[in-house]
This record gives sequence, structure tokens and C-alpha cells, in this order.
Amino acid sequence: LFFIDRLMEATRQASSPPPPTPPPPPTAPPPPPPAPKGSAKAHKGHTKEERDWPRLGGNVPRGGEGCDLEMLHEREDLWKPAAELLNTEWPRSAQGRYRNFERSRPALPVHLVYVYRKEVIGHVCLSPIAGNLGGAMVESFVIHGNARRRGVGGGLMRDTEAWASRNGVSILYLYTQDMDAFYARCGFLTCEPLPALRLPGQNREKEMSALVSLFGCCASSDRYVWMRKSLTPPAP
Repeated sequence: LFFIDRLMEATRQASSPPPPTPPPPPTAPPPPPPAPKGSAKAHKGHTKEERDWPRLGGNVPRGGEGCDLEMLHEREDLWKPAAELLNTEWPRSAQGRYRNFERSRPALPVHLVYVYRKEVIGHVCLSPIAGNLGGAMVESFVIHGNARRRGVGGGLMRDTEAWASRNGVSILYLYTQDMDAFYARCGFLTCEPLPALRLPGQNREKEMSALVSLFGCCASSDRYVWMRKSLTPPAP
């Protein structure tokens, strides 16, 4: 009987289903992929304009090496980045910028851009001066934030002077509120405001109104430093 009971117990155990397998413990979610180069996370702590223009990164040339000076009336494909660069300093509608770019021409006024690897990293405008043959005003001089403190501004000014000299300009004028030290390093000297800005009566009012509409300020204010630089004629 003992052996029969053992045999029946073994038979029952063999015919019963196995106990269910417990579910595996939950696994932790995979870590997020690293932020791609140029994303906001990859550039945490950088300025907004650096995050908005990550492609330049640390490859901005020194002293303007490898940069090309282009005339905007010949490069309509660069209007949008040029307008965006200008708006980092002087916000204005894109259409307003484009209307100014449309006035650019081989003679003055001309909008020039500094291009590095198809990216606009600098802009300057040269405008004619009424009654001042051979003179030009330097306006809207700006360098992209990623390219500053690397000598690119000096390179843009040097190439702008060369372009101006080749195109009949013998002297450059500008006014600045806080960049006179930079322009002095470029060879500019302080001077009196242009005579056209000191004319009495209606002419002065028109000139002041035009400057305020363009730049939002009065260039003849005591807050601004006027500067000039005579250009060396190109070698024959």
C-alpha cells in the first residue's frame, strides 16, 4: 500500500500544470540621446544669437581669413541672413530691410556683407554724402556675435576700405556712441560732424529727421563721436 500511495502521488504531480512564471521586474527607460551639436541643450549657457547660429561654432576665422566681401545687390540669396544679422542690433521688419537692400548698387549706396563658408558674419553699408565728392558714410557696421573678438571686425573694415578706394572713395566718415576705440585701432581719427549736419534752417531739420527715421537717434548729439579716415589710392 505504501508503494501504491507513492506511485499515485507521483502521478498526480506529473499531471498537474507547472506554477505560473512571475513577470520580469520593470526595466528603467533608456537614457535620452545626447543633444545634437547646435541644439539649445548643447549650447546651454550661450547667448541667444550663438544658439540661433550654431553652425559657425568655434570655427570662426581670425582676422577675416577665408572671408569674402560680397555686394548684396549681386547676392539676393544672402538678403535674409543679412537682415537677421542687422536685426540682432537694430530690430526692424524684414521688408524694411529688403527695401534698403534693393537700393544697393555698384556705386554708392552699397551694402557689403562678409561671408564665411556661405554664412553672413558681417555687414556694412557705404552711403554717399551730399556735397562731399569722394566721401562716404560708414553705416550699419556689425559683426555676428560668434565672430567677435577674433579680429573679424578689423578684417571687414580693411576689406571695405579696399573696396571703397577701388571705387573712387577717398575718405570715410562715421559716428559712434561707444565703439570709438575700435575705430581708432582701424586708423580713424576724431573730427567735427559733417557740415551738412550743421546747416541752419530747413536743411538741418530735414537732415535730422532723416537720421532719426533711419537710426532712431540724432547723429549730431553730444553722445556721439564723429570720426574720419583718409584712404590710400589703389596702386596703378
